[in-house]
Amino acid sequence: MIYNFIFHNVEKRKFIEQITLIKFITFIKTLLLKFKTIKMAKKFLEEIADFILDKYKGNFEELTIILPNRRAGLFLEKYLQEKIDKPSWAPKLNSIDDFVFEITKYDKASSTDLIFELYEIYLSFEKESARSFEDFGSWGPKLLNDFNDIDMYLADYKVIFTYLKEARNLQKWNLDRPNISALEDNYLKFYHSLLIYYVKFKDRLKSLNIAYSGMAIRDLVESPLNYDFTSNKFLIAGFNALSTAEVKLFEFIMTHFESDIFWDADDYYLKNTNQEAGKYIRKNLNNNNLKGKLILSEELSSRVKKINISGLSSNYSQVKYVGKLLKDLISKENFNSKETAIVLADEELLFPLLNSLPKEVEDLNITMSYPFKKSMAYDLIINLFELYKVALRKKQLSSETEDYILIYHRNIAKILNSPLVKKAYYNNLTKLINFINDNNISYTTAENILMFSKNLSFSDEELSLINSLKVENLSALTVLEAINKFLEILKGKLIFSELDGDLLSSNQIIINQLIIKLKKYPIIENISTLKKLYNSLTKMKGIPFEGEPLRRLQIMGILETRALDFKNIIYLSLNEGVIPKSNQFHSFILPEIRREYKLPMPYDDDAIYSYHFYRSLQRAENIELIYNKGENDLGSGEMSRFAKQLLYELKQQNQNISISNKIVKLPEPKKQKSKAIIINKSNEIYQQLLDLSTNPLRGFSPTSLNEFKTCGLKFYFSRILKIKPKDEVEEEIKVNTRGTIIHDTLDIIFREEAEAENSNKFDEDFFKRAKENYKKILFDRYKENFKNGDINHGNNLLLRKLDEKLVKDFFESEEINSLGIENVMTEQDLEYTIPIESQNEIIKVMLRGSADRIDSYKGVRRIIDYKTGKVDKNELNLDDKNILSSEKWANLFTNSKFDKPFQLLTYTLLYSRQFNYSLPISPIIIGLKSKSTHYPLIINNLNLISKEIIDNFENELINLLKEILNKNSAFKQTKEIKNCKNCDFIKICHKDK
Repeated sequence: MIYNFIFHNVEKRKFIEQITLIKFITFIKTLLLKFKTIKMAKKFLEEIADFILDKYKGNFEELTIILPNRRAGLFLEKYLQEKIDKPSWAPKLNSIDDFVFEITKYDKASSTDLIFELYEIYLSFEKESARSFEDFGSWGPKLLNDFNDIDMYLADYKVIFTYLKEARNLQKWNLDRPNISALEDNYLKFYHSLLIYYVKFKDRLKSLNIAYSGMAIRDLVESPLNYDFTSNKFLIAGFNALSTAEVKLFEFIMTHFESDIFWDADDYYLKNTNQEAGKYIRKNLNNNNLKGKLILSEELSSRVKKINISGLSSNYSQVKYVGKLLKDLISKENFNSKETAIVLADEELLFPLLNSLPKEVEDLNITMSYPFKKSMAYDLIINLFELYKVALRKKQLSSETEDYILIYHRNIAKILNSPLVKKAYYNNLTKLINFINDNNISYTTAENILMFSKNLSFSDEELSLINSLKVENLSALTVLEAINKFLEILKGKLIFSELDGDLLSSNQIIINQLIIKLKKYPIIENISTLKKLYNSLTKMKGIPFEGEPLRRLQIMGILETRALDFKNIIYLSLNEGVIPKSNQFHSFILPEIRREYKLPMPYDDDAIYSYHFYRSLQRAENIELIYNKGENDLGSGEMSRFAKQLLYELKQQNQNISISNKIVKLPEPKKQKSKAIIINKSNEIYQQLLDLSTNPLRGFSPTSLNEFKTCGLKFYFSRILKIKPKDEVEEEIKVNTRGTIIHDTLDIIFREEAEAENSNKFDEDFFKRAKENYKKILFDRYKENFKNGDINHGNNLLLRKLDEKLVKDFFESEEINSLGIENVMTEQDLEYTIPIESQNEIIKVMLRGSADRIDSYKGVRRIIDYKTGKVDKNELNLDDKNILSSEKWANLFTNSKFDKPFQLLTYTLLYSRQFNYSLPISPIIIGLKSKSTHYPLIINNLNLISKEIIDNFENELINLLKEILNKNSAFKQTKEIKNCKNCDFIKICHKDK
């Protein structure tokens, strides 16, 4: 057929005449190669399916097939179904792990089982000297991994642990210091005990009929004749690196049963001994008992392939780029989503990827392990643990003996703000958070929270979730059961979401396992230890997403590609340190001992992942390899050595491969330039403005006028729309609340004296009484202004004591600076109506203010304002020649730096007009933080304000009011970014970016 193809296209005679025999042979080879690349390569599992059909003719009932994982079994079953033309019993399909546990009849032990049972063995030997479970949890999992490695590789455990013990003894041996410390003695005792732990631990597991993988397969291969293998025909396929125990198992099957074993490799990496990808296949083929059948392709070394290596600037860019690639692929006529796989070298990109898939992706399957710690369910459970942990700490620190449990507001807020909770209850539960914030409730009981929820008209389902947080006590078991109940209720609401269900179910399995173990072994009482144990267990495994693998687009981890082939394959995070992973050594067994007894080393993973990578590309035609070229947690953005090998080595071997290496720069998302927000004065807004300016109960205060000067938009939000900052629970008393408390305290003390009959002398006796009574008055003000807050402990107690000192310093200072003051008015309401011409009409604008204190001292009328914040005396110094025409005077009406003198002058204007008081007046700020120093307003080198100054101030103020009331002018944002720093509306204006 091939030769007919050749000579049909070239005249035989002319061909023979024009080329030599050597050229002819070369030409034939070239055409053969081209012809070969035209033919589609069969998938590995299709080859297996064809073999099974040819050999067993549909009689599969006695056949057991062993594959690396369950996923491969589903695909093989699908290929068999497509090829058989009559009803037939399916062969038995097993992953190797499932097969071993089925034959040995062990139940597979969970991570929770293993850690608790090992601790019980540890306790039984160490007794009183045993470390806490919390400490054990940090190194127990590492010991379990060592036990598993010893068994998977059939190592002589007695020799290894003896060797390890002696090696540690030598490390501590010192001729100059014959006696070792107690710490060193305990260290050596631990290594001396490892052999006992190992033997007794396995005995205990056997008594419970549970096992870990290494233990189960070791038992099987050391006495295979003691087990019923249930079948007499076997087929083994898709494996690469085998442990010693797996080799023994397969050798036994191959020599004792009718069996076939298939290896999958490519000529490119198998025959080249420098290629680490072929290391273990070569090793297996050198074993006469395992030679079996090799499906050897030349796909990498000869087939036409298109490989694009793309570097992007971030993980975000990677997933966005995949979305673009998929969109382009889907648009092609011959695209088949079932022939496409996305492989995540970094599983943490799963959810960012899902959020970046184009809408054209109608169906997909996820089969991979996702890190627990990156899941929303993990965050929720950690917050649940934290809620009870904080409650326990609060109870332990409390001097009160009541048997109630207090819940901290931040913990309940984190739980109710969890994305999973919000998704289930549509943000309804945030009403409870708002209620707690509005009422400044730092700590409260679960019973109160339930009562609040009922008052907020929560549904029965919502009340059920809130009620599940209630516990009778704070024991570890009770807390776990409460968390489990909470998750169960939540899962019932999220059952419609497959991913959310998987997330919660995987976490709930661990919680349930912990409940079972704590009932059997009540060795944990500390919630902190419980939380750390949960952390440790989640590190030992990932969340297994196991969807329907025969659905369309496949998303998987690299281990899930075993035995599978796809036409289109996209790799993400193909970075050095991600694939292959950075070598990290986590073992009690020293590296030299591991090498001596052929236990796996971290660098062995390089060859394993190299094989998985190359094998996944063998039969693919369109390959996209994407890496993060930016700096990341794993180091610099370097592409994986696997990609470099393709780039610099494979291209030389296969001229039919097209390889590109490029840096991809995605179009930057168009940043919406935050346009200046301008609010024009519509009729409605103007009416609101008129109501503000003319209403006797509202009017303009110095504060509101300063707001307008600072930012017209802030004035609009605050005074016209009346937007208030969102309330939050005030755990630590805020600066403004403290300011109110101190002002109120001083007001009460002065007012009571001023209103007393035959008093108002403010002499030594007054100041003596003030210094005797201020603490009680201040304390009462604290209770009034800081409702539900704790003022007797922690920082709030310190702040209260600090404020006591400020008030004490104030009266000591005033006894010097204000002894004998007269005509005292405190918190005096001031008001004055100014007629303003606007829109061809006269508007009577109400100006209002409240001076902290007005008094007479040595014949001078003083207007005093207390400041609890910082006061800079230079801000109050307007000592310029010709002040009324100076820049400082102009800045009074435009610059927020001059807010304090503007406020004092406004008070002076209001007082002088309201009470028809003949000037001069001395406006003063008392800086409470600076030992109640008096800071008078200085103008023209005088601390007295003249009539000329006030009249001029009024004229300029009228101009400012006209600007505010001008219907044709708009409310605009400030151009001074520094004014936005502490603004309540900074997010609305996008000035926080």
